[in-house]
Amino acid sequence: LDAVLHVFADQTHVNFFVDRAALTAANLLPKDDFFSLSFNPRPATVALQQLLEPCALDHQISADLDVVIITTRETTRRQLATRVYPLPDEPEDLMNTLVTGIVPESWVGSGGSGTIAVFEAKRLLIVRQTADVQRMIDARLAELSQ
Repeated sequence: LDAVLHVFADQTHVNFFVDRAALTAANLLPKDDFFSLSFNPRPATVALQQLLEPCALDHQISADLDVVIITTRETTRRQLATRVYPLPDEPEDLMNTLVTGIVPESWVGSGGSGTIAVFEAKRLLIVRQTADVQRMIDARLAELSQ
């Protein structure tokens, strides 16, 4: 894993940290010869997901540490991260679209822990959700902006 991530870091100019404690506890510390990596024209996040998925691994982006953390899929499903998005003209419509259209059971009020709020003074939408759901929100917002 270290050798492959070193190549990935060189190609993407991104820092990586492997959460060895979580991988070891879950017995998911793979050998380097398990991986194959080719750099085809595709977004780095897609390539990273394709690299990690067969090993039941996932990643989290830590903006405050400026690093991508490689950990278990279970860890990323449990941990919530806060992301801030520009507030659109119709925030209630967007909030409804996100809460009902992206893993509805993951939101507070439907049995989950995810939250969404408006910070009107700064025109921001604040979302606290898992990394998977945050990626889905990013994709949905990209779709809506086209």
